[in-house]
Amino acid sequence: MKLNRRLVRIGIALGIVVVGIGAFTAYQQYWLTLAEHNAAQSALVAVDGLQTVNALSDEEFDAKAQQAEESVETAREAAFTVRDQKVAFALRRYLGSIEVERSAIRMQKRDEADSSIGYGLVDSSLHAGRTAAARSLRLSLLEQLD
Repeated sequence: MKLNRRLVRIGIALGIVVVGIGAFTAYQQYWLTLAEHNAAQSALVAVDGLQTVNALSDEEFDAKAQQAEESVETAREAAFTVRDQKVAFALRRYLGSIEVERSAIRMQKRDEADSSIGYGLVDSSLHAGRTAAARSLRLSLLEQLD
């Protein structure tokens, strides 16, 4: 009799532990904390400000890129759960894709200044591909923030 009661108690305790571990795992995987949500939204606005890559001078772009980098770093520091970390990583990739695009535009302008031959269709297709990739990353981020 005493053995049965002890086994029941052990079973209940193990059940509570298993449910607790499952709840913690679900929390880590699917919960976006409020701090990360707010930091990610702020960083997304800062990174979106860089999307007018062609309209900004190099100095303006560099200043805005620094602000965006700081916002992305703040979002990374606010990350607590696994989902928070995924959002922070996606923000970093999005910012990186815009910086790569700007770097390619700078190189193209430098090359065009050095030679009289332009790149024509090749450059516009590469630019369109980079822009589409940045848009895709942005949409992915928006889905994660919802």
